[in-house]
Parts: sequence; structure tokens; C-alpha cells
Amino acid sequence: MNSCKPLIIILSCYKNICRHVVYRNYFKQHSFDYLFVLGNSKKTYFKDDVLYVDVEDNYQSLSKKIAKVYEYVYKNYKKRNILKIDDDTIIDLKKLKKITLNFDYGGFMAEGNYRESKYHFAFGGGYFLSYKALKVFVKNYKKYITNYEQEDRLVGISLTLSKNKLKIANNGNFLSNKDFNLFTTLFNTIIHPVSIKNIEKAYKSKLKNFFIRIQKD
Repeated sequence: MNSCKPLIIILSCYKNICRHVVYRNYFKQHSFDYLFVLGNSKKTYFKDDVLYVDVEDNYQSLSKKIAKVYEYVYKNYKKRNILKIDDDTIIDLKKLKKITLNFDYGGFMAEGNYRESKYHFAFGGGYFLSYKALKVFVKNYKKYITNYEQEDRLVGISLTLSKNKLKIANNGNFLSNKDFNLFTTLFNTIIHPVSIKNIEKAYKSKLKNFFIRIQKD
């Protein structure tokens, strides 16, 4: 993974659609490619800046939702790295432009167990995937999707238990990498959920962290 701009994927739902205009204006100012993801569609298709997927728009369907998204992105966005975020995550795009990442999968990592194997998964405000990692996920996720409704765990297990050699950022090199110092405050002080008022306030102010979540009023 290198310093080229990633495609930003914002996992969203219809009840939070009012937030899109804030993200949309901010991303366009900094010339980043992005797409929002919404469910409850009869088919998967892309229109304007929204990817509609034929999966229910609820928590229980998040794994199916992200699988549909990554299959679409893998087929239609060749050689693109990904930054996946939730619709209550705030990004400092000025800092994102300057970061060079030398791994295939990374975020704030936790450890899980699958049968007798351990795996790592990124959770919280967002995570990065290289195009190589995206390809591995698309090929492997069907082995595990029936066991995991949490999309972050599905992504982690599909990548870290694969036979492909992926460079995955775990807690150790995550915190020692100078680029990741931008993440440390973010992932240790996440407050959820975030209101539309505070999203607007954050994007109008100078952001001190790479990702931040702000306490609801």
C-alpha cells in the first residue's frame, strides 16, 4: 500500500442519510473519491455517489452488506486501496494525503479466536485495505460469513487466516509506526454516537486527530 489516495467507503444507512451532505462537501473540497453505502435495495447498483446493495439496512446484515460492497469495488475499481469508515467518523483529509502506508490491512487491531486459530481484526472509526487485501477478502469471506454478523470481524478473519501473505498491522507495529501516531489518540478516545451538529462543527474546525468521534450533545 502506498501514498496514492484511497477510495473512501462510508458505510451508512437511511436513518443517517442527512449526514451525507456534510461528508460530500468536505470530500469534494479535497478531491477524494468516495462512495456511500445504503441497503434495502432490490439490486446492487451505483448512482451518483451512492452504492445501493440488495441487503437489509440493519446491524444483523452488516457482514453481508460489506461483502456486497467489496465485491462491487473489487470488480469496478481496479488497483484501488480503500479507507472504510462509518457514517459517524470524522477524517482529517489533509493528513490523509501525506500518509504513506506500508501494509495491506490496518487500523486499531484487536484479537479474536476462531476454533483453534487466532486472528486480528480492525475495529472503531475505520480501517485501511490494500487492493491485494481486497482481492483476498473477496475470495475467502464466504467460508466465514455465516458465523459473523459483525463486519469488522468478518474482514479480519477472512484476511488473517488466509494462506496469502498479507502485511497486517497488529498492535505492536501499529503504535510504533510514526504514521500511526496519528491514530493513537483517535482509537483510545472514541465516543459514540456522533450527532450531525457535531459532524458539521468538526469539519468546520481544525481537526487535531486523523479520525475523531465527538460526544453526542
